[in-house]
Amino acid sequence: MEYIQIKNSPDNKYLAVVSSRNRINILEVLDATTGSTLWTKRLSLRTTFRFGTNCVAFSPDGSLLAVAADRVLSVLDPEEGSVLWREVDSDYVGACSLAFSQDGRYLAVASENSDYG
Repeated sequence: MEYIQIKNSPDNKYLAVVSSRNRINILEVLDATTGSTLWTKRLSLRTTFRFGTNCVAFSPDGSLLAVAADRVLSVLDPEEGSVLWREVDSDYVGACSLAFSQDGRYLAVASENSDYG
């Protein structure tokens, strides 16, 4: 297993771990206190973008988890893993950075194809 990205939520409740297992990238969200797995999702097959295919970011209050994988940008509930918002666009291929605004209302996405603000 190879770890691609690990993010702690600002409220220290969750730990998001993106890893690669047998060429499949996996997102696992853990309870940061107990270390127990809350949920796991398959993100994508590993492609030529070694580290940029899958990235994650928590909102400032920790209530949202943004995930970019392949052509899909999603905002999830970190506790349940349920999808709150989802968009498919080829500009999200190679997304390498996600960031919420301080108030959590906006999400910036930087990819190898373009920049959104």
